[in-house]
Amino acid sequence: MPKLKSIPDIVIRPSGVWDSRTPYRNYFALHRRLTRLQSATALATWKLRLDAEVQPPETSLKTFFKVKSGKAGRAWIELRDTLPDGTANLASLQRLLNKIFFAVTEHSLVKYSALFETYIQCWALNYLLAKLEAGEDWTGAERSLAERFWPRSKDHQLPTLPHMLNSIPSLQDWLAALPHVTTDLATHQAVMAPVSPTLNALSLVRFWRGYRNLVMHRGGVVSKGFLASYGAFFEEFAATFKYVKTLKLGDTVDFSDGVVVAIASVQNKAARFLDDQLARMSRDRRGHVFAPANRRPFVAAEAAAEPWRTLLLDGDHDRSLQFVRDTSFANETLAAIARASTPRAQRTHKPSG
Repeated sequence: MPKLKSIPDIVIRPSGVWDSRTPYRNYFALHRRLTRLQSATALATWKLRLDAEVQPPETSLKTFFKVKSGKAGRAWIELRDTLPDGTANLASLQRLLNKIFFAVTEHSLVKYSALFETYIQCWALNYLLAKLEAGEDWTGAERSLAERFWPRSKDHQLPTLPHMLNSIPSLQDWLAALPHVTTDLATHQAVMAPVSPTLNALSLVRFWRGYRNLVMHRGGVVSKGFLASYGAFFEEFAATFKYVKTLKLGDTVDFSDGVVVAIASVQNKAARFLDDQLARMSRDRRGHVFAPANRRPFVAAEAAAEPWRTLLLDGDHDRSLQFVRDTSFANETLAAIARASTPRAQRTHKPSG
């Protein structure tokens, strides 16, 4: 097979991105699982608090937890050894439960943010394919985004959310048109549009990604950069929630469980909305949970039972489909990508001797 003189417009799915033409189908399943785990842990925490309230004050934690041998015994020893002397009692349990509840909240916020970025990566591949399949040319930014997905090395990094937002302006526009909450906490009425230029789904998604990075790289301690980037947004955001303290340099960011519910709802609504846009531009071959079959009303139980449909099927973009099915074409394309990725000096260098 002759060498490719140039790399054609092609979508190559790296292994780290869902192999799906129905991104919300994947997102929905993982979102439900995360919500189930977060809710069950919150309920267990509240149950412990209620059970502790009816115990005699002098009850020890070991007695309260009915510790025996095995895993429970090991967990008890590890907990006991971390407590100050004389504090293995019910009074300390209340403080522990508050910290557990915050830890669960923090974990959930980080996971929801990561899940949404994973969703957008799959959505972006489908968006790029839908444009080609509709006979539309990519913009220069969209071509660059497609290239970021091409596998170049073992440590290849996938495009981040900022990359995808900057490459697809309509993605920013769609998210900016959605509100930062789904329900008004004061009136309990549905919120259909952003309440201010600052508070919308786009700014919300960006903030939680920044918060996720703050937790992962700085232990959740507010830095000057984080405060400069998100302080103004968070001040307005916090005003719409109770029990959310303002951002302070060197402090951590504390949230109530209501914030977790709100963020999960907004991101879920945004994912549904973006899939609707994808279905529209692909003429229902992509996006909705039943694609490429005819679209039907969304029913959670029915959607969850739908089979996992792959990113590329018969009738999709020819070169991208050929890459998946034709090993020779795939190898030549990867070789062309490798050549294009190698610095010129390295390509022309010949070893001595």
